[in-house]
Amino acid sequence: MKTSSKQWKMGTYMPTKHEYAASKWCMNNNITIYPVADISGKWYIEINISGKKNKSPSLYGKDIIWKQLHEYYAYYYDKYKK
Repeated sequence: MKTSSKQWKMGTYMPTKHEYAASKWCMNNNITIYPVADISGKWYIEINISGKKNKSPSLYGKDIIWKQLHEYYAYYYDKYKK
């Protein structure tokens, strides 16, 4: 039986220096943020802080998913970095 796999395009985004530093800091401090596909072809953002997971209430399209993901990294970086 032949199966087909549908690839979903996720777009591209170039993070700023601040966003890149934020993502690196978060990953080093057990905060991971990643896209989770919805059957509609859009994406949720899941945030995992030391094993506690939360999913964004909104769905994001390919044109905004990476920007929003990096905004979450920057939020947690600015909130918790001391």
